[in-house]
Amino acid sequence: MLLKRCPRCKTEKYLDAFYKNSRTTSGVTCWCKDCIKICHALYRKTEDPVARRASDRRCYTNNNEHYKQKRKLWGIVTGYQYKRDKQKQSAKAAVKYAVKIGKLVRLPCELCGDAKTQAHHTDYTRKLDVMWLCGKHHGETWRKPNEQTDPKIHAQAQPAVEASLRD
Repeated sequence: MLLKRCPRCKTEKYLDAFYKNSRTTSGVTCWCKDCIKICHALYRKTEDPVARRASDRRCYTNNNEHYKQKRKLWGIVTGYQYKRDKQKQSAKAAVKYAVKIGKLVRLPCELCGDAKTQAHHTDYTRKLDVMWLCGKHHGETWRKPNEQTDPKIHAQAQPAVEASLRD
C-alpha cells in the first residue's frame, strides 16, 4: 500500500487512514482521519450554535444584495420560471409514459426523416401534443425560435399526434 504524510500530525500513514475525496489528485483527504476527528470535536466544543445562527443572520441582512445576486447566478428559479419548469417536467414525463405504454408512437424526424428523435412541445399545457424532431432540428428550435431558422418547423404548429396515437 502507498504511504501519505498528514500535514497536521506530520506522520506517514497508509492511504486507508485517510477519508476518500474524489476532488483531490491523490483521491483522499490531505488530513488523516484521526486529525479530522480531533478538529471536528474541537469545533463542536467551541462553536455555540445559537451564536452561529445569529452571526449568519446578521451577515445575510448586512449583505442582502450580495446574496440576491448570488442566488441569480446560481440559477435558483422562482415564480413564473418555477411554474413553467414544473409544466415542462410534467409534459416530458407524460410523453415518456405514453411512449412506454404504447399510447404514443415515436415517429421519425418530421424534417429530415432521422429515426432517432426527441419530442418537441410547442405548448407545455398540451402534454401529448408533440412534434418528433431529431437532435439537430430540436436544438435549432430552442436556439433560434423564430421563423427564419426553418419555416417548416414553425409552420407545422399542429404536431403529428393524431398519426402517432393508436386507436
